[in-house]
Amino acid sequence: MPTRIDPCPILEAIAEVRFVTAVAEEVILGMLYAEVRERFPDSVKLPVASIPLEARASNPALIHQPAVQFHSREFLIQVGSRVVGIAIKPKQYLGWNRMRTEIEYLLEALKKAAFISEAERLAVRYINFFEEDVYPKIEVEVLLEGKPYRAHEMAIISTFKKGAATARLSVANNAVAKIESRAVPGSILDIDVWFSSLDFDLFEQGLEKFEEAHLLLKQIFFGLLRPEFLASLNPKY
Repeated sequence: MPTRIDPCPILEAIAEVRFVTAVAEEVILGMLYAEVRERFPDSVKLPVASIPLEARASNPALIHQPAVQFHSREFLIQVGSRVVGIAIKPKQYLGWNRMRTEIEYLLEALKKAAFISEAERLAVRYINFFEEDVYPKIEVEVLLEGKPYRAHEMAIISTFKKGAATARLSVANNAVAKIESRAVPGSILDIDVWFSSLDFDLFEQGLEKFEEAHLLLKQIFFGLLRPEFLASLNPKY
C-alpha cells in the first residue's frame, strides 16, 4: 500500500474513545487539562457546551459530542462528558506516525487523569475529500434495474465486520468542504473503524488497537480506488 498520496485528500482525522465515568464533565475537563496543558495550552468551548448536560445525556446524537477542545500548534484534543479524542486541524494531516505519537501522549494523559471507569468504543475515522464526482473512480457499483446507476446527488453508507473490528463506509458526491475560506463542491469518502468494549483494554492495548483500526481503514481506502485513479494521485511507497 502507498504511504501517502499527493495532494493529500484527508480533510479530518480523529482517534477517539467513548467511555463511562462517574466524574462530572467540568471535573473531567480540569483533570485532563492539568495533564496536557504544557503541550495543548489553548482551550476552546464548542457549541454543544451551551446545551445543558441533562439534555445532552438523554439525546443519543449529543451524548458523545465533545464540549471543549485543547489546542496545540498542530493537533487538538476534543473532550466531553463521555468522549475524548485526538484530531488534526482541518486539512493539516502530518501522517500516521505523527498522529500515533499524539495518540500515545493522550493515552498516557488519560491514564494519569484516571477519570475513565470503562472504555466503550475505540475508533479511528478519516474523512477524505475530492473535488470531483468520485463514484466513477472507485470500486463501488450501484445498479438500478440491472444497469449501472449514476446520479448528481448520491450517498451510500455501508457497515461491515472485519474480525473484531466494525467499519462504516460513507460515500457522497454532493458534499461541500470549506478549504481556505472557500466553499468547494466535491465528494466525501468517510471511513470509521472501531472496536467495542469487549474487544480491547484501553490502557493495556489501546495503542495497538488504534494501529489495527488505522491499518484496516487504510486497506479499505486504497482497496476502493481504481488503479488509474490511484496512479493519478502520485502515490509514494
